[in-house]
Amino acid sequence: MCEGIRVIYSEDNRGQSGVAILLGDRVANCVTEIERSGDRLLSVRIQAFPVDIVIIQVYMPTTTHEEEEVDEIYETIEKRLENTKGKDYTIIMGDWNASVGEGEEEGYIGKYGLGKRNERGQKLVEFCRRQNMIATNTWFE
Repeated sequence: MCEGIRVIYSEDNRGQSGVAILLGDRVANCVTEIERSGDRLLSVRIQAFPVDIVIIQVYMPTTTHEEEEVDEIYETIEKRLENTKGKDYTIIMGDWNASVGEGEEEGYIGKYGLGKRNERGQKLVEFCRRQNMIATNTWFE
């Protein structure tokens, strides 16, 4: 805890990569569960009313990594969602290293996406469709 901020993190053993969530004192006191998966995935459960809040922070591998590593992270996220979805308010955020491209898609992707969709972007769109979630940063200009 530093100056009213709690830093919850997951990193590799070299200290060169990782993910973190920063919480103010009031919210930090409500953390009931922390789950780490290597240096690319971290989830925190916060006791709230009327339902708990689960924040999942992700840092997807870049295109220089094997596709199997990306698939493993998606599988881990989906397993966590099985335990939270429907009973908790769930936020997934982070760097997906994906480009969903311009243009709306079936209520999952808004009209303010950037660039041209790449393979990782298509994988993210498919994930959103399967999980009935939206890429919120594509909904605002």
